[in-house]
Amino acid sequence: MKNTSLNISIENVTKKYDEFYALKDISLNITSGEFMTLLGPSGSGKTTLLMVLAGFTNPDHGSVKFGDEEVILKPPHLRGINELHGEKPHGGRFSICIQNALRSSYSNDAALTAIGS
Repeated sequence: MKNTSLNISIENVTKKYDEFYALKDISLNITSGEFMTLLGPSGSGKTTLLMVLAGFTNPDHGSVKFGDEEVILKPPHLRGINELHGEKPHGGRFSICIQNALRSSYSNDAALTAIGS
């Protein structure tokens, strides 16, 4: 089967809430078909980064591209991204999963998962 997924490029993304930097000059490239896991303590920016990718949060600075297309100004419903929050059986938060379901609008089969603490 031919891989038709797109690369995801995050370049110099910054998101600040008042004086707190949720993301500060973050750059990350996710290769087509790659499975990526983000690990970090509470408050390290995992959710904010995923919200920026999905379009639910606009960064103050930077670029997000799906393939060659800049998507910063593209609304969430046109990005083909889904978000799922999960809970551990004992009630603790265990994951935030954004499936890059771009196959609907971009023919993409990649998935991006972030595992939180």
